[in-house]
Amino acid sequence: MKKMKKRRLIFGSIILILFLFFFFLSTFLKKWLVKNSNELIGRKINLSELHINYLKAAVRAKDFVMFETNQADSFISFNELYINFDPWHLLRNEYCFSGITLIQPRVFIGQDGESFNFSDLIPEKDTAAIDEIPDTTENKVFRFTLKNLELKEGLLIYEDHQVNNHLELDELNLDLPLISWDSRESSMDVSFRIGKKGEVNIDAQFDNQSGKYQVTLATKNIDLDLAADYLKQYADINTFQGLLSTQIKIYGDIQQLMNISLSGLLQIDSFLIKDAGNEQLIGFKRLTTNINNLDIDSSFCDISSVTLINPVITAVIDRDMTNFERVLLPSLETDSAAMVTDTVVTDSTAKTALRYRIDTISIADGMINFTDNTLNRPFRYDLKELDLKITALEESAREVPVLFSMNLNDQGMMKGNALLNMVDSNSLDFNTTIERLNLISFSPYAEYFIASPVNQGWMNYNMSLKMKPFKLQIQNKIRIEELEFGNKTRDSTAVKVPIKLALFLLKDMKDVIAFELPVEGDPSDPDFSPGKIIWKTLANFLIKTAAAPFNALAGIVGADPENLEKIPFEYTQSILDTRQMEVLTHIAEIMKNKPELTFTFLQFTDPDKEKEYLAVQLAKKDFVVSQTGNDTDSSQMADMIRNTESTNKEFIAYIRSLVPGSDSLETTAICNRLYDSAELTGQLNDLILLRNKDLGSFLIGQQDIPAGSFKVETIDLRNVPEELKFPHFKVEVSVQ
Repeated sequence: MKKMKKRRLIFGSIILILFLFFFFLSTFLKKWLVKNSNELIGRKINLSELHINYLKAAVRAKDFVMFETNQADSFISFNELYINFDPWHLLRNEYCFSGITLIQPRVFIGQDGESFNFSDLIPEKDTAAIDEIPDTTENKVFRFTLKNLELKEGLLIYEDHQVNNHLELDELNLDLPLISWDSRESSMDVSFRIGKKGEVNIDAQFDNQSGKYQVTLATKNIDLDLAADYLKQYADINTFQGLLSTQIKIYGDIQQLMNISLSGLLQIDSFLIKDAGNEQLIGFKRLTTNINNLDIDSSFCDISSVTLINPVITAVIDRDMTNFERVLLPSLETDSAAMVTDTVVTDSTAKTALRYRIDTISIADGMINFTDNTLNRPFRYDLKELDLKITALEESAREVPVLFSMNLNDQGMMKGNALLNMVDSNSLDFNTTIERLNLISFSPYAEYFIASPVNQGWMNYNMSLKMKPFKLQIQNKIRIEELEFGNKTRDSTAVKVPIKLALFLLKDMKDVIAFELPVEGDPSDPDFSPGKIIWKTLANFLIKTAAAPFNALAGIVGADPENLEKIPFEYTQSILDTRQMEVLTHIAEIMKNKPELTFTFLQFTDPDKEKEYLAVQLAKKDFVVSQTGNDTDSSQMADMIRNTESTNKEFIAYIRSLVPGSDSLETTAICNRLYDSAELTGQLNDLILLRNKDLGSFLIGQQDIPAGSFKVETIDLRNVPEELKFPHFKVEVSVQ
């Protein structure tokens, strides 16, 4: 009986001791972990409560904190962790957790470019020891079941000290109802907030047997400013912002990682990029992309629509570079360095060619703010209400329709269409029209290139471009109305091409400049540039027009251009004849229709031959006087001189009698000996002055042309080219 009582006492004591041990085990374990945490993991921890439920095989921990190495800042913390393990499943070699709940976890991750704040917690791998471990791998199935995995109200903070970037994932929630080694399907829900307004929801469905999965990614108002600090390493920007929203479905296969496809909606709102000077570079109200299918493995992209609303681009050309080039300088410098150091050879044949289809690309209400600072004063121009539509865009498409229109600075409209060839970039059809474009805005260019501002003018323009691999044809139809230039400026950059003169010459009776400018070229030429070809053709056309002004002006009066360029005279002729007056009348009519033009009449002659003819004329005069006396009427005298032929025998006998030993000389040589060289030079000067005076008097007195509208001058007769050594007036045209 005593032995029975003693056994009961011992057994009861053991039970009591075991009860007390397990009852206080969690308290002892908590204190031991807190006290020895530095020795165990190298970090200090705090834990307010630790409870073990032996009946449920559950553990509950509360108010846990793991500190940083400074033992002051929190690295990981949580309000409560609950783990419920089901040990009975061990009987069939299965690890089963019937519930895991983590409430209000807080994780802080920081990195400085070389290491993370948790790098000290990762043990270094002993590769030698690993090599010595024998391979005992067997094809065993790892059996597990995880039920009701929940994470509530989590917070993840990430700081990249290298770029001073701070990122927070707040209100992080995870719901995983079931995942098991033998379950057909599993699902998972994850949600969290990122930034000030961003929301992320992830709904994942897994087929555990086939390895296939489907993930629905829904985001709302994710602030792109989160990536700004990283972009600043590659672009010189001050602001990068926008709100990203998505509704994307992702399909994949765990066993074939590249077998991924996705579809859905991607949208960016209130997008804005500012450069380092805080000037807007790019912005738009909304960009929406509807993706039918994006297959990574087959490199195929099928997009139903891309819509861009209210894009605004600021383009600035400075003397050294554009604002876009300046922003991308950090990236260009990085790329240049990579080109020097990167010697890795890649196999280009391994890449799958990208295939794509985009049903519709549209831009609505766009704007381009353009500034050109390369001139003598800034040129600023706004392209507004920009609308663009591209349909049926494919990598193999040979005819992609494009429609576009835009408002030109509220002073004209531009619209057009095109057919793009995605297979051959040297094939293109392009048509555009510009209506009622006010040219005053382009005064900075006019001042820079022709040293005159545009005071008035409107332009209509039609262009048709057809380009094939070896042939370019462009038809340009230009119509400019009421063009007026201002006073000449002091711009020293004006080109030598007489653009201003050519434009005035092209004006018709109604003050309209209208001409067609066909252009041709060869796109296969390495130096081919459509823009350069057009401008070169236009410059040549204007030079040709200015070089032969009467080809353009003759149509005003219906005259032959060659008859207006030169007014020939007979030797010794001093008074205009009927034919010369008719030519001057045509020129006067042109001057009245184009008062902005200045006409210059330059007198040419052969001085030596002119003096020879003057000597003969003086000799004839002396001969007539010797026959009739000085009392003869002047008009009658002039007729008699004119009717006296140089072959007249009496005249020849008369001059030979005055020059002894002249029997072997010609008539002209005999006459030259009769008069002193100075006298003949004086006669020549008088003749030249009479011609100039008579021409000017005719224009002023009979044609009512203001004296300031033309000039009558004599060329330097000492250096006249042989082909111009004959009596005539050459007519030149310039702009006042």
